[in-house]
Amino acid sequence: MSSIFEQESTQASFYEFLKQKNTLEVLITQDEKEARELKNIASFFDLHSFVLPDFRADYLDDLRSFNDELLEISACLNEYYSLNKKNKILIIPLSTATKYLPKEEILQKKVINFGDTLKIKELQ
Repeated sequence: MSSIFEQESTQASFYEFLKQKNTLEVLITQDEKEARELKNIASFFDLHSFVLPDFRADYLDDLRSFNDELLEISACLNEYYSLNKKNKILIIPLSTATKYLPKEEILQKKVINFGDTLKIKELQ
């Protein structure tokens, strides 16, 4: 698998990439450890970095055992989507990038107050 960064010096290559004023919205890494390391480099360039955790669930797995990871993914994506700045980057481990992730519309909050009239179709 080829990438914009060489395997043996990913951190140095990412540093040089950002140093040349290149921009990147999403970066897919080998694993969560590499994602966290690259987040540290992005912070040198004042990038707001958001790192998703490794999500290793497979088809037909019981998702209850992955509750912590699912909550962390949702919270991180919600933060990423709500930050209206250009200098942000979403860093995703490969195991997570291969899964369907919630879109921004899915993570929007709806406040329901006592006595509100709800339209079931909209709520769905």
